[in-house]
Amino acid sequence: MPNEVVAVTDEIRKLAISNPKLAFMLTRGQPLEPRMYNVEIQFDSTAANQTIRGNQMDDKMFQMFWVQYMLYTIRRPSYNAGVFGAREQDEYCKLNPYISVDVSIVGKGGPKHMTEGMVPLENIASPSSAPNPKALDWVLVENQNISIDALNTRAFDAGETPYVVDITLVGKELSGCQLPGCNWDDIVCQLRNEGMYPLAANPKMR
Repeated sequence: MPNEVVAVTDEIRKLAISNPKLAFMLTRGQPLEPRMYNVEIQFDSTAANQTIRGNQMDDKMFQMFWVQYMLYTIRRPSYNAGVFGAREQDEYCKLNPYISVDVSIVGKGGPKHMTEGMVPLENIASPSSAPNPKALDWVLVENQNISIDALNTRAFDAGETPYVVDITLVGKELSGCQLPGCNWDDIVCQLRNEGMYPLAANPKMR
């Protein structure tokens, strides 16, 4: 079996754990299209320990969206404009944003907490210029959205506000038919038969 096929098969096996239906559709040839969605968080005060809650994408999902990684961009439009070394300061800010986030998937079947409380942004997301972003395997289904609470853990300098954090979800979105008649249990059984989903635990081993 070619290495490329092995790699794709392993990816679908991992995906099947979190969302068997999407994995099943992929094995049936349902197309995926690369997509990116953005959540903007803006701080307008210089005070430390501000929390901005419930930042979401503009619209809920209409199709299943497989989030493969998150990127973030820090923008400080008025900070040190024209000052020598400003770009170096921006680079340091990008790597050390001093922003913590609490991420959930909300809507249909939610909320589902993707972090256990606040965690540093750079622990789960990567700077937009990162060559090897941190891998995720989250799946948003129809009528779901991402919700992000954000906390700044330091006081901003006066020229830093607005301090804008753009968080971009990068992944692949299902295109076309979603096989609506598929029963969840039947899908899991079929994937097991094809070696794409873990076998059920043996009752004698419990």
